[in-house]
Amino acid sequence: MDNMKFAVIGGDMRQAKLAELLAADGHNVSTFAIDKIKPVNVIYADSAEAAAKDAQCVVLPLPIAPKSQIFNAPLSESTHTVETIFKSLKP
Repeated sequence: MDNMKFAVIGGDMRQAKLAELLAADGHNVSTFAIDKIKPVNVIYADSAEAAAKDAQCVVLPLPIAPKSQIFNAPLSESTHTVETIFKSLKP
């Protein structure tokens, strides 16, 4: 399998572990809104846009927003809206 660039944005320990596993498999992984813990061997981006730049695959949490328009990112030091995250992503 060729190496790919992944962006893992938000979520909980499942996304943090996924980021580590993808990096361990040799993929380039950028994260955003997972800053309360530091997955190993990944790039920590300052924004969702920076994390997703040139990414071939973007991984978002499920649910995206539990009961409001606040993005599901319990491991983030900051609060982000779904709208802000989606505006940062390009098709």
